[in-house]
Amino acid sequence: MEDLSAVGGISMAAALPILTAFGHQTYPVPTQLLSTQTEGFGVPAKVATTPWLDQTIQQWQTITDFRINTALIGYVGELAAIDQVEQFLSRWQPKTVLIDPVLGDEGRLYPGLDAAYVDRLIGLLPMATLITPNVTELGLLTNDRLASLTDIQRAITKLEHQYHGAQVVVTGIQVADQIGCGWLVNDQLVTRLSQRVSQHLSGAGDTWAALLLGYFIQTDSLDEAISKAAATFQLAATCSTNQRSGINLVPILREITKRGIHSDK
Repeated sequence: MEDLSAVGGISMAAALPILTAFGHQTYPVPTQLLSTQTEGFGVPAKVATTPWLDQTIQQWQTITDFRINTALIGYVGELAAIDQVEQFLSRWQPKTVLIDPVLGDEGRLYPGLDAAYVDRLIGLLPMATLITPNVTELGLLTNDRLASLTDIQRAITKLEHQYHGAQVVVTGIQVADQIGCGWLVNDQLVTRLSQRVSQHLSGAGDTWAALLLGYFIQTDSLDEAISKAAATFQLAATCSTNQRSGINLVPILREITKRGIHSDK
């Protein structure tokens, strides 16, 4: 459940092929429809899907053998749509729920979002198995200023203690000329970093979240899932040159399928 852009392969346009390559049957539930992604193409045409979401939930509830085992929640965009996501998760109670709390980057909220939206999105976190904020979003979720790795470790600990059972993986951690993610092992921050690419890549977090979820379901190990997701992501990041078109998915899909990965979970 996230936004779908017709042009600019990010968000749902990236997640669907990745999760399909892992062998999953996917049920796309767009929270917004956009003519293009929001970076580099001007102002996109947008359509909120809230009426359709209501009708979808109602119709799916009439299918007696309909099951959803896993959910990926990305950019939602509207308070009413967050209510519908909560209704969706409460009704079908997926075993694994990854929430990518798309709120902002580089120290700022994304345009159109405000404190009320942040608070409402926080209300979804008790339903999460995995939470994947970037550093800015981690600070927004915990109301903390994050100026060091120690600050990040404390904020992750705070979030995991508040939402028992959820594991937090933070992206966008920068150390010198390297960038990557961090998570807790035995209450200590562990980082997985690689050389930072020179250009900004739209939709990097969307692609990362789908990869992490796919490998997590396959391995049942967060450490192993992060290692595999980071290695696969790096293959694509180094050959993605069009900033507007998102991550080049070809090497990602090739890597997943050549491993013969398949999951019935």
